[in-house]
Amino acid sequence: GGVLIEDGLGSMMFFFIMDFFMVFLNSFFVMGLQRLARQLQNPFSSDFEDVAVLRDIISEIMSVRRILAASRPEVDHTEELKMEEQQPALGHGFAHAGGQLRPDFA
Repeated sequence: GGVLIEDGLGSMMFFFIMDFFMVFLNSFFVMGLQRLARQLQNPFSSDFEDVAVLRDIISEIMSVRRILAASRPEVDHTEELKMEEQQPALGHGFAHAGGQLRPDFA
């Protein structure tokens, strides 16, 4: 088989190029992080990537106003009483349609 990197000057040149590339890539990465940090330094300004605080506050105020303006629903108390009568007793939630408990829950 062929050898990718030969001993001697070829291998030294390969590692020199790889080292240079890694230093360049690392520097590029650090400069990008610094730029991102500068953009996020003031999260409450009017830039595109900043937090839209005013929009969120207005949305919450509108939600609260909608809740406060809602009217109470009409409640049919007889229907509520029927539902309460049909509800199984506490601990009898495993009863089948006939109302009998299964033997392992008795």
